[in-house]
Amino acid sequence: MKHYLLPLAIAACLSLNLSATYAAARPVAGETAPEPSSNPRTALKFNALAVVGIVNPAIEVALSPHISLQMDAMGAFYYRNCLGTGVPLTLATTFLEGRYYLRQTFRGLYAGPNLGYGVWKMNKDIAPGYSYGHSSVQYGSNVMMGLSVGYQWVLSPRWSLDFLWGLGWQHAIYEGYSAGTTIYVQDADGQYVPLSQTTYLVNGTVATPTSEAYLPYRDSSISADALNKSSEWMPVYKGGLFVTYRF
Repeated sequence: MKHYLLPLAIAACLSLNLSATYAAARPVAGETAPEPSSNPRTALKFNALAVVGIVNPAIEVALSPHISLQMDAMGAFYYRNCLGTGVPLTLATTFLEGRYYLRQTFRGLYAGPNLGYGVWKMNKDIAPGYSYGHSSVQYGSNVMMGLSVGYQWVLSPRWSLDFLWGLGWQHAIYEGYSAGTTIYVQDADGQYVPLSQTTYLVNGTVATPTSEAYLPYRDSSISADALNKSSEWMPVYKGGLFVTYRF
């Protein structure tokens, strides 16, 4: 008989422990059961600007209940005519962005710093405050740093819309070229100055420039061995409406 008492005692103890665990796990009447702790920590995004040919994927990672880090890249491929402006815009940029959400990560209003780098071929008339004329093009790179603000609307447990506006300061280094019949040559001081004629020499042969021929020009205030530079505050250099999937 003693051989059966020990297994029965163990079974009784296990039964009591399981009953107590089940009772503790059951919600009290009127209370809501706790949600599982499988909250999304990563979000993949794609900018709706894709409908006009601007590719801008992004990834956002939650670091805490209110803080996240976003990385994104953007590309535009308008070799001749950017959205009807008649000027080229090809570029590639990448950004790193910190975010602080007032309510909760991936929800509601947020703001934070951004830092970016880009390379491009463009006519700077696209940017506010510039007037180079449609016959010029600039090749260069720039760094950007500023503030991002936005709002994220949750549509479902996995999907949301993220509106983003990024603005700040940028510094660019570039080379400028002019197209058409305005010819630029180097003077005795090494500066590029316009030549009042419509022909130029190519390997000793007189030729006429076309709209495809871009000739170098320089700001007369810049020395011959230096690149063109510009710095200014930009009202916007990144942003859009992102379709977001969280997991």
